[in-house]
Amino acid sequence: MTGIELTVSPKAQNLNLGSSVQYTLTVTPRNGQTGTALLEVTGLPGNIDGQIAPSSLNLDGQTPQQATLTLTASLGGEPPNGPAGQRSAPSAHQFTVTATCGAATAADVASYTLITTGGIDAIIR
Repeated sequence: MTGIELTVSPKAQNLNLGSSVQYTLTVTPRNGQTGTALLEVTGLPGNIDGQIAPSSLNLDGQTPQQATLTLTASLGGEPPNGPAGQRSAPSAHQFTVTATCGAATAADVASYTLITTGGIDAIIR
């Protein structure tokens, strides 16, 4: 049976508020799978933009193909301070990347930790 395998690397990264990080997406055809693999990212909040380039890969049945996922954290994102002005600890946020090629589908999960260095004063300056 044909199919595909999808790997996201690295599995986790720190993402600074107002900047970007990149992940490598590798789609490997299994048992001669050919066709166009469409890539999609889900599970990102509104303040995190996810762009995949290229968003589709041509599979030849044997050679792994790669794309790049770029996550960008806008400054209008999560508040850097918790309740009553207390700084909230960074936490990991998971997202899913899915590849679809014909009837074959594969998914992988990775994460980012949003880092808000310097608090709100650093953002305003």
